[in-house]
Formats: sequence, structure tokens, C-alpha cells
Amino acid sequence: MHGYQDPDNRRDFPGGFPGNKRDDVFQASTRTSDQSEMFDWMSKLLALRRNMAALQTGNMQILYTSYDSIVYARQEGNQRILIAIHRGIEDVNLYVNTTQTDLAGHSTSSHIFGEGNIQRRRTASKLNFQPMGS
Repeated sequence: MHGYQDPDNRRDFPGGFPGNKRDDVFQASTRTSDQSEMFDWMSKLLALRRNMAALQTGNMQILYTSYDSIVYARQEGNQRILIAIHRGIEDVNLYVNTTQTDLAGHSTSSHIFGEGNIQRRRTASKLNFQPMGS
């Protein structure tokens, strides 16, 4: 899927309208390969949110932001999640201090979605992002 600048990023979503059988991306048989890839990716992401309380109602703490990246933590009950998003075209390593966050003192982690690597320590996380499209 290609990203575009405003206002070209506000196109109508293809399909879902009565009588539109040709461009309906809600039907697997009429999706392009790029549309199928995006549909499957979004379906997995939405299922993850549906199944994890911290992604629905948890407290949120923003830990790092830049032009191309954001890292934040979500916590609900005993569930703690570190979310890291990077849209850049370069390989990036980030070191995020978690000392005064809901993640403090927790050194275990599991990678549950997307690309990249994480190394957790008691006081910080090292995140590695690969360039988009690699």
C-alpha cells in the first residue's frame, strides 16, 4: 500500500457500496494482491486488539517520539505491552528508558506482531526497526 500526502491520503475506501461488485475489497475474489496483503495485515492487527485488554482500555504512557517513530506502553491489570511504530526508510536502533513506567522491573518480553526486534532489560528496552518495505 502506498502512502500519500494530504489531500490524496483521503480517498474513498474501495467497496462496500450497493451495486459495486467490481471494486469491492470486502470480497477476497476482487482484491488485488496489495489489497489482500493489507486486508490480512489489518485483520491480524484488529484481532490482536480485540484479544488484549491493555490495547482496548489500558493506561497509556508515551515513552519516545520522533518524526518517524513512536514508542508507548499500555497496561491493564497484569498485562503490559510496549508498542513501537516506525515508518522510516532507514534501519533504526532506539534505547527507551522504562525506569519510571508501567514496564519498570519487568525484563521479559515476547514479540507479538510486526517486524523488528526488542531486547528488554530491567531499566530499558533496545528496539531495532528495519526499513519499511525491506
